[in-house]
Amino acid sequence: MVEFPLEYRGEGDKAARLVLVGFPSATELKFRISLCYNAAICRLDYTDETHPNTRRLPNDGLPAIVKGPHFHSWELNRRFFKGAPVAQRLELAEKFTVAGGFDSLLRWFCSRTNIEQPPSGHYIALPTRDTLL
Repeated sequence: MVEFPLEYRGEGDKAARLVLVGFPSATELKFRISLCYNAAICRLDYTDETHPNTRRLPNDGLPAIVKGPHFHSWELNRRFFKGAPVAQRLELAEKFTVAGGFDSLLRWFCSRTNIEQPPSGHYIALPTRDTLL
């Protein structure tokens, strides 16, 4: 796991951070990217896991279960945070179908969450399995 502090309008806040989680023993590309403010408020789970949308409403237009890569957007989960005295779980997720490598998917996430991206010529890769062992 790697955490990167985030700034808003030049101001740092220890609660705001981008968190990357890799799975070095996975045989396929597998990772999580979270935008956190104390707790995760938005997350891309690029994994083979299954996520139940048990708290979905009919207007959400979400399936009961999402299998494989999925995205927990702030827009879908905001209602669970309103007025909550403690950090909430990301209850709802939609199927994530964007294809690409880690670099392009990280850039997609940053674009989706309004995080300034590294220059386009700067390639970002997850460490390979043999690098971490």
